[in-house]
Amino acid sequence: MGLFSKIRDLFKKEKTPLLDAGKEYQQNNNNGNYLKNPIYLKDANGNNTIILNSIKYDNQFVYQDGTKTNIMVAQILKQTNIGEESHGLFRGDREYIAFEMSDGMAVNNEILMQKIATYYSYEQQHNMFQNEECKFIGYIDSNPGNYQININPNIEKYVKENLSEKIKNEANIENAIRQEEIIKNHKEDISASKKYRNNLYQETRRYMEENKKQKNDRIQNFYLNQKFVQKSQNGKTYATLEGIDVINGDYLHVSELNKVGKDETGTYVYTAYLEDSAEKNYVQNLGNGMVRHSNKAVPVCFTTQKRIEDILAGQNRQEIYNVLSLFSNKEVAKNNNGYLNFIGSLDENANIKQNNQNELTSTIKQTISKLQEQFYQKTMQERNGQGHNNVK
Repeated sequence: MGLFSKIRDLFKKEKTPLLDAGKEYQQNNNNGNYLKNPIYLKDANGNNTIILNSIKYDNQFVYQDGTKTNIMVAQILKQTNIGEESHGLFRGDREYIAFEMSDGMAVNNEILMQKIATYYSYEQQHNMFQNEECKFIGYIDSNPGNYQININPNIEKYVKENLSEKIKNEANIENAIRQEEIIKNHKEDISASKKYRNNLYQETRRYMEENKKQKNDRIQNFYLNQKFVQKSQNGKTYATLEGIDVINGDYLHVSELNKVGKDETGTYVYTAYLEDSAEKNYVQNLGNGMVRHSNKAVPVCFTTQKRIEDILAGQNRQEIYNVLSLFSNKEVAKNNNGYLNFIGSLDENANIKQNNQNELTSTIKQTISKLQEQFYQKTMQERNGQGHNNVK
């Protein structure tokens, strides 16, 4: 049994599927490729897809009896498949084969396609390429039953001495062009990236400048208003205020403002929760009919000889500013015991007094101490998952 008879028997098990020849081939297109589209063929072991990417005319030989044959060059792309996954194409997976065919034989010959796949697969299985730039696989005729190897040594020599060098040079040129494209695209990517970063920087800068302007405008046009008053289940009255943080220009939210009581000198004690945000209308409703503070709010207490209700009713600009300044003091967190922070006092004219608890009466001190203990117990309950409880 001949060598290619064995190959033929192998291919009888699974004929290589070919597409409609009338749709897939054309003669002498612009780039010399006889194929309109790549043709996908399975190799002998069925694991690799052979992609016949192009078939181009190279030269013509005339035998002594006047017979003319054409030397054709086919480009093969290999695509390895593992299971259902395709692992793509790479420049190194291109191989070139040359073959001889009768002058006048149509390239859209199904037998020609079948034999190209057969010969190429055999060469692959037996590692016969040996790093050649272009492998000559011999003469291909139109007889479907003839798989006999027929290699003209003169043509094989021509392929090795001429086509291999030509293909190698073309590959080098192509690689150089691709390298230039990569460098060009890289430079364009860098330029685009720089442009994007610059635009982002400019947009961020404009945003920050606009945000800074808005905050400065808020500070210049500060206010403190009462939004609503609500009563808890224990009958105590809590107010919710909204104003401006006169230090950073954010919106200042005062929740659960509670007038605890006053001492023998007429000094009032208040508790509240303070929080800044970028949003104007910012409240947190935690149910039970009560709008409560968020977890980020700072619990504070302070004293004043003029009721907050009276200051809000009078809307004296200086008095409002003094209250906002007291509420906006961010340094209180440094001495924060985590439960209730004493932030200072206001006198009878709503001016800020020095933050010194030693000047407070013993009644006020005892009240603040009890309040801090209550807030401590309340915080522990919330941390243990018992949720918000009404302020005692």
